[in-house]
Order: sequence, then C-alpha cells, then structure tokens
Amino acid sequence: MPSIAPVPSIAPSALSAAPSNVPYGIGDNVALLGIASQIEGWTNKPASLAIDGNSSTYSMTAKVVDPWWKVDLAYPVYIKKIVIYKRVTNCGPSCLNRISKTDIYVKDGEDVVATKKIWDSSNETSFTFDFHGRGVPATSVMLEKITSNPLLYTIAEVEIYESTFDYSASPSISVVQSKVSFEPPTSSNASSPGVNSSISNAQSSGLSLNSRSIGYSLVYAAILVYAIM
Repeated sequence: MPSIAPVPSIAPSALSAAPSNVPYGIGDNVALLGIASQIEGWTNKPASLAIDGNSSTYSMTAKVVDPWWKVDLAYPVYIKKIVIYKRVTNCGPSCLNRISKTDIYVKDGEDVVATKKIWDSSNETSFTFDFHGRGVPATSVMLEKITSNPLLYTIAEVEIYESTFDYSASPSISVVQSKVSFEPPTSSNASSPGVNSSISNAQSSGLSLNSRSIGYSLVYAAILVYAIM
C-alpha cells in the first residue's frame, strides 16, 4: 500500500512575524571606503585622515569661517550608526572644544534625509548617533560648524556603519517538503482494482501535497526577500 508522509504545519504567527518585525543589525564601517574632502585644509592634515581607521590621527582645516568636512560613500547604503571622534592628540583646552555645535547632515544624493548635532564636545571624546529600524538611505555625510570667527576645525575619525539584516535574530520558519512513496505493483496485486484505485488516489494526493509544499516554499522565499529589502 502507498505511504504518504504528513504535511508539516506552519504556525501563522511565524509567517506574520518576519515582515512586521524585521531585525536589522550593524554592518561594516563604510566610511573607510569613501572619499573625504574639506574646506581649505593643511597639506599634511588632509580630510582623508578622518577616515583612515585610526582615531589618533586627525584632519584639520585652515583657519576659516564656517568650516566643513565631508565624506562621499563608495556606494549608496542605509546608515545604522555614526560615530565621531574628536581630536585629543597634542590638543590643548581650546582644541578639545572645537567640534562643539557641529551640525551633521546625512544626504541621499542632494537631499538631506537626517540631521544630528554635537552640542558640547568639551567632556566627551566620541559621539554616537543611532538610527532606528533599517536606518536612513545615504550617499554622503557632511559635518559643518557655523562660526562668526575663523577657527581651525579638526576631526580625529568618522565611522559610518551600514545597516544589515540580522539573520541570527530572524524568526525561524521550518518548511519540510512532503514526500509520497509508492510500493511498485507486483504480479499478485497488479491486476487488483483496489490496489490500482489506491495508487491512483495516492498519486492524486501526492500532487496536491507537493503543490502545497511548493506553495509554502514560495511564501518562505517571499518573506526572506521582503525582510532583506
């Protein structure tokens, strides 16, 4: 007689949880691959020193009004976190406060999609800004300080972490394809109408079960695609 493996059940809550509560994590520091620039600067303190992965080095502008620093990312990303380190190497009391009241602009093309601000930098060495959910789309990040008097603007390091899908925290959905196995007819039962009828019914059930399994697989694939987007 044909044996038919039962179709496993999928809890509705598991199917609905993925799209409504997508877990996003923190990926790589994409600033390392970017191209940095700044308003007039010192030859030996270029803008690139703020994205070299070393917070003991620093970029420095010339003594100007409204200094700015910018990094163009190597590719469009969703930003999950930004960390900015101020200069502390060979830095006096006035130097420690130079990035106070710095405006941070996250841009997607020409559009500003998010803004942050460093208010007082005198007592902190680094400043972290998190973005909820998937984060914000971005192609560049700019730091600017509006001043009435010229000043030297220094930045030790800027880290920009892209958003990534956290597979370790994703809802687990297990889909096991059903299998239908048939006992080949023997000479003793091949002509039996009952056996032929059972095989025919099993084949029909098998097609239905396989179709259902394929359907579950497609639902699972769609959830993964939705979650990663």
